[in-house]
Amino acid sequence: MILEDDCLAPKPQIEINYKGPNPFKAYLITSNQLKRILGVRGKDIWEREFRWDLTGDPRGFFVKIYAKKKFDGRTAAFIEITFLGHQPTDPKKVGDLTIKISGKLKTNFGGSTIFTHPKNPFYRFLINIYFSMFYAKVRRGFIKRCEGYIMKLRQKYMEVLGIKK
Repeated sequence: MILEDDCLAPKPQIEINYKGPNPFKAYLITSNQLKRILGVRGKDIWEREFRWDLTGDPRGFFVKIYAKKKFDGRTAAFIEITFLGHQPTDPKKVGDLTIKISGKLKTNFGGSTIFTHPKNPFYRFLINIYFSMFYAKVRRGFIKRCEGYIMKLRQKYMEVLGIKK
């Protein structure tokens, strides 16, 4: 049994829009900021997509980066950052960038024996009691932490890009 929640509910994501010089600099700080803010190592960060169009000026780019932050043996947050923009060949010229940041909290109560199989009614009963009495409050705390990580990332991107609130 897997439980999944959006960290930013009811919104699915936050979006930052930028128009100015050198928009690609936001991407360049991402790995280090994820390590610093989430407290994860490089193995917990990966790029699913990286596209760079060299055929024109400004050069279009599209990047999706994911990070996994484990909270305990069952629960982890997955942060997704999408960059979509245009970087001029001269970094001082005006380009544009849209950053989308979202996060999901996933909890896996899975098992590998007949007694801990998710379809076993006794196991489901025990999980429901455990979850309602103890773990629901813990998960709410994890969701708040996940949201805090996303807001810190947002603040850092706005700072690097020179965007005022």
